[in-house]
Amino acid sequence: MGFSIDHPISQIVLGWLLFELIAVVLLTVTTFFSTSFSTLATGILVVLLFGFAMIGGFLEQIGYAIANFSKASTTLQTIGIVSSLILPTDNIYREMANILFKSNLNDFSTIDPFAGISKK
Repeated sequence: MGFSIDHPISQIVLGWLLFELIAVVLLTVTTFFSTSFSTLATGILVVLLFGFAMIGGFLEQIGYAIANFSKASTTLQTIGIVSSLILPTDNIYREMANILFKSNLNDFSTIDPFAGISKK
């Protein structure tokens, strides 16, 4: 029982830096809002924005997945794009996951919770 990491060190470092970038973005947004709002209001606002970005990214992934089957896919994709423009933490996370957990998206048996299916 064991595993090996088959990633080059540069890929691991880039994934780690992207992971740290999420914290920097959230810290920047928190500092920005703390200049205008109280501590509690800032915390609630940042958590709501983070949740909005996460749900928007999820809806964007669903939009790309059903692009050939439904006309609602463009609406879902637009919601995801707008949420990523407001707070890009979900896009940074998905890019980090793509770097660290590369998978062949043509084989649906390899799709896991970390797989991103949006096309760039």
